[in-house]
Amino acid sequence: MYPLTSKVKIFGVVSLVLAVATRTVQAPLTSPCPEYFTYETSPSTPDRWHGVLVLPPEMVEDYLWIYIALNRKIHVFGSDSGTTSTENFQEFLIDKKKYFNFDSAKSEETIRFVTSYDYAQPIPRVKIIRVNGREICRDNNTTQVGNEISFPTRPELPNMLLISKLNATGYTPEFLSIFQNSTSGVAR
Repeated sequence: MYPLTSKVKIFGVVSLVLAVATRTVQAPLTSPCPEYFTYETSPSTPDRWHGVLVLPPEMVEDYLWIYIALNRKIHVFGSDSGTTSTENFQEFLIDKKKYFNFDSAKSEETIRFVTSYDYAQPIPRVKIIRVNGREICRDNNTTQVGNEISFPTRPELPNMLLISKLNATGYTPEFLSIFQNSTSGVAR
């Protein structure tokens, strides 16, 4: 039969071929909404991609609630643009509150985030992006997200309080206004 060194060489060559073949099978990432969102990848980190979301001035408020749903679960999601939360590692909420700006001129806002995932699985892709409850991006070519409504998505949410009330069928979410006497969202 073959000596041990030949088996090691064959194993090394087969492993290298499989690794190269696996990397070329993954399709390139194409943004479902290139006017707002782009993927950034690097060959040195094949198990992650960075997302760059550029919001035009008309979408920028003193607060930003950004809901991002992926087509599958991932290991890590992070952003330095605000507080990030998740319940299932497939849907994420970035909550960015800015202090009141006396300068009335709005500018575009760039939100950056990173995902990390198991590279042996298909690359996760953005399925839905909502900004302050308004859907700005949807990819209908990816597989369905498990639960699209796990985070509140109503535009008036920063002026609302989400509570859960116990009733005969279980807990029911209910939105209560923080500003009872105001319709504009500014306390009087």
